[in-house]
Amino acid sequence: MDAAIARPRWVVYAVRASPSGEAVRGEGAVRHHRPGDERPELATALLWVEEKKAQGIVAPNLDRLARELVVQEAALAQCWKHGGRAFMEDQGEILPDDSEDPMRTAMRQMMGVFAQLDRGMTAAKLRRGRRIQGEKGQYAYGAPSYGWQAHKNELTEEEMEQAGRARAPRTA
Repeated sequence: MDAAIARPRWVVYAVRASPSGEAVRGEGAVRHHRPGDERPELATALLWVEEKKAQGIVAPNLDRLARELVVQEAALAQCWKHGGRAFMEDQGEILPDDSEDPMRTAMRQMMGVFAQLDRGMTAAKLRRGRRIQGEKGQYAYGAPSYGWQAHKNELTEEEMEQAGRARAPRTA
């Protein structure tokens, strides 16, 4: 299982409840915000835990499991509710809440709060940078459409792609 955990990008694994310990993974390298922090791969992994097809979930760390505290807590609660276990590369097993140890819950939730704050601060910084670049008249918004390229903060035509576009039949 160690090789499965060491992947550098966000990946939720569900480890099958088989004697061989065969790993089944749903890769979710999320580069764009999805509404409500939707993670279909996480939902699938939790479904496998519920259906007893998996023993639990594994992720590099809690903030890669979910970037919003409510999603993190809901995912862990769902996993534990169905007898699953949750492992994070940087912490090991995330144990279920224990009424005798409220500090465990508080520390996990604080980590979730700061992950959500970090995400929000990064997004705000990127929005500000794009806005400033746009105010300067520079190209600032994602990959250009086919036939165009961003060169030195300017949007310019890409000759070969423009020629291909000119030859392509127009659709209404």
